[in-house]
Amino acid sequence: MRDEGVGRHGVTEAVLVAARADFAERAGKDVHMMRYDPLPALGWQMLAEMFLDYVAARSVQDPALSCLDARAAFQSAARAAVGALELTASGGAETRVVVDYVGIEGVYRDAEPDGGRGVVSAVDWVDAFCLSFVAGTLPETASAFIESSAVLRGRSEHADTALAHALLAYVYGYAADRDLAQGQTLTSGASNLALVERCVWRVAPGEDRPRQRAALSTLRALAAGDRDGFLRCLRSQLTVHRRIQESRSDGSRTARSLLPLDAIALAAMAHRWLQWSAPLSDYLPAALVTGLARAPLRVLAHGRDKRPDALAALAAGPLTVERPRSPRPALPRESVYDQSSGEAVAKFRDPTADPAGVAQGLTALREIQSVRFLSRAASDPDGADPRQHAALRIGAQAGAAALRLAHAAPDTWVEVTVDGTTRLLPALRDPGAVTVTAWRRTAALAMAVGLPDLLADCARTAPEQFAAGRGGANTAYALALHAYLSGTDPEHALDRALRNDGRRARAADGPGAPAVLLSQLVAGDRTGFVLALADALEEHRDHFTVGDRGTAVDAAVSLDVLGLACHAHRMGWDVVVHSPYLPRGLLRRSPD
Repeated sequence: MRDEGVGRHGVTEAVLVAARADFAERAGKDVHMMRYDPLPALGWQMLAEMFLDYVAARSVQDPALSCLDARAAFQSAARAAVGALELTASGGAETRVVVDYVGIEGVYRDAEPDGGRGVVSAVDWVDAFCLSFVAGTLPETASAFIESSAVLRGRSEHADTALAHALLAYVYGYAADRDLAQGQTLTSGASNLALVERCVWRVAPGEDRPRQRAALSTLRALAAGDRDGFLRCLRSQLTVHRRIQESRSDGSRTARSLLPLDAIALAAMAHRWLQWSAPLSDYLPAALVTGLARAPLRVLAHGRDKRPDALAALAAGPLTVERPRSPRPALPRESVYDQSSGEAVAKFRDPTADPAGVAQGLTALREIQSVRFLSRAASDPDGADPRQHAALRIGAQAGAAALRLAHAAPDTWVEVTVDGTTRLLPALRDPGAVTVTAWRRTAALAMAVGLPDLLADCARTAPEQFAAGRGGANTAYALALHAYLSGTDPEHALDRALRNDGRRARAADGPGAPAVLLSQLVAGDRTGFVLALADALEEHRDHFTVGDRGTAVDAAVSLDVLGLACHAHRMGWDVVVHSPYLPRGLLRRSPD
């Protein structure tokens, strides 16, 4: 039964509606503008508050915050708040702020023209610290908090500053106030408790800053390992917060006031470190207390560590991965993509067209067909429309033709075929014609249609032609897939791809490469492939449920995953995953 003693205060519907309205669009515009702000610390602080307002408004409809969109917004709030803190305290040092929700990074050099350190508010410091802990980004931002705490010294008698010092003491065993413990770094739990207690004892008597005083009491009980005392203090802390908010007029209560960050962070520390349960309260959304991590994978690389519950679910029948309804309008029978496709193919067939121009246009033709397929797949999840397969086939042929021309000898001419028309075209002179992304897209299309000559063109591309690309997970996966398709030992390249998986610069860059799924093919593990396929489809879905990413044409299907699934099906493997992300008409189809 929910504890009514810690029920949330009210916020007007108008405030909640305003926080949710057109949020993805507003966030994208505001974050974009921040890249050009010469004094951005205040702007990032305001953006952190905007993200929090949105998360809080979503929590009214979904108290547990089970929605991935809201979780991603919370993590972006944490990064924005830490960015504001760093910009205020950095003294002009280079600062990077990455907001995954909209996929934008701000880089600032000499952001403070006078080069001097700004004034760090203890309240803002604590909020940023609590946000970072709850979001799971604290390990990468620890130095920012320790360094910025220097400007808080000398005010340890104030409860807000004492709370900042006590958090550093409990989490890091760090004494932020030189007067308090000569700035030493300690490690033992008992010593950390002693530091926390000193922070509490140094606070001057009074009734000011009641919220911070209540948080200090909760933190002290947590540091002492006093579970009953912690629960009692946390309830009291929530009650104090509610009383403060209820003393304000309805119109002055913000949506973010529904998320008391200090209480949420302390409840999260207790749960994650000590396995203590927090009091039931909508002030403490379960996702924020327990952690924002995704559910564990059904299977790891090479078929290792299959989850027993996932195996049981598979034994009971096909796995299902649903797809949210596409926000894109349904395509008419004849769409602009079909028209563009027809024009591009007609240009390829035109005997009067400049051969060099036709050769250069093959990459564009491949992309036109990719978009044509994805747009059709969004409104035809069964793959019944023959234009879906036609788009995949023509796109794969155009991509493979570009690869063939790219690795042909200079000043030679090569025969290539696209959609039944064969032409003699000159070798591409641009050494950058074969990029990692271009090869990977062509390989995915070729695996989806399964035509041996197209797969052979992908395999013939020398790895050194794209290995010098941008690097990271994209190149590592391409090298592993190339090794698999070319029949060479893929283990070394695959190990590198698996190490790089998930190390993208931003989550907004897209779902990770399906290296774990590819590893099941390499290992010959059919069961592991099905489990990893469901994982890969869910990762794709989860990525595109954040913000306005669902409007992207790539949201309909992951071409990488579809290609691997079609390839496994043609090998005779039973692909028992039902999903609109896997059009059954394409899986059942034999190569032309």
